[in-house]
Amino acid sequence: MMKESLITSSVLILAVLAIRQLFKRVLSRRLQYGLWALVLVRLLVPVSLPAVNFSILTATQPVQAAVALRLERPIAPQAPPPRPPPPGPPQARNPGGTGAGGPPPA
Repeated sequence: MMKESLITSSVLILAVLAIRQLFKRVLSRRLQYGLWALVLVRLLVPVSLPAVNFSILTATQPVQAAVALRLERPIAPQAPPPRPPPPGPPQARNPGGTGAGGPPPA
């Protein structure tokens, strides 16, 4: 019951916001207050409407099922990315050197 009220109230609020945005220059202040009064009545009076074949609640069922399935599956831990190899000793980076760190032979 509570979930139904939350979902339908949220959809009603989004509808009022969309109507206000689409008709902002056409709607009078009185009509805008009337739309918000509908939202207020919906929030204050928890009335359950009779079941119909299609509603906001039945439209959200596939999403709820997908979320529940996703939450049931364990998330495989990801391996950390490979670390770059540490830099070699300075002698190894001396081209033409003897490898001992001294100057190349003459």
